[in-house]
Amino acid sequence: MTDEAFARGMQIRREMYGPDRADKELAAATDFNRPLQELVTSYCFGEVWDRPGLSRKTRSMLTVAMMVALNRMGAVKVHVAGAPAPPYGVLGRDHMVLQHLEDPLRLRGGEADELLDEVAEDEGPLAGHRM
Repeated sequence: MTDEAFARGMQIRREMYGPDRADKELAAATDFNRPLQELVTSYCFGEVWDRPGLSRKTRSMLTVAMMVALNRMGAVKVHVAGAPAPPYGVLGRDHMVLQHLEDPLRLRGGEADELLDEVAEDEGPLAGHRM
C-alpha cells in the first residue's frame, strides 16, 4: 500500500461520496477495522477505481449492476445516495434497472422452455403440446 495510492483513493472517495462522508468513515475507523479501511481506500479506490480503461461512469454502472444482481440493495443505496450526482443520470439508472429485469426473465424463461421440451420428449403424451 503506497501513500500515493492512498491519497488517490481518498480523493476518489471524496469525489464519489462527498468529502464529509469519506472523511467521516475514515475518522470513525477503529484499531480493529482501520487496516481494512486503509486497504479499501488504497487498493479499491486508489488502484482499481483509478485504473485507465474505464470511465468513472462505466465503473459506477458496473458496480450498481453487480450489487443489484447480488441483491445488495443497501449497498446500491450507499453507492448512489452518497454521490453528489450519479454520473449516469436518471436515464442511465432506468436502463440499468430495466436491463436487470430483462436478462434474468429471458434467461430463466428460455431455460424453463428447454426443460419443458426435454420433459415433453421424454413423457410421450405431452410431446408437441404447447400453451
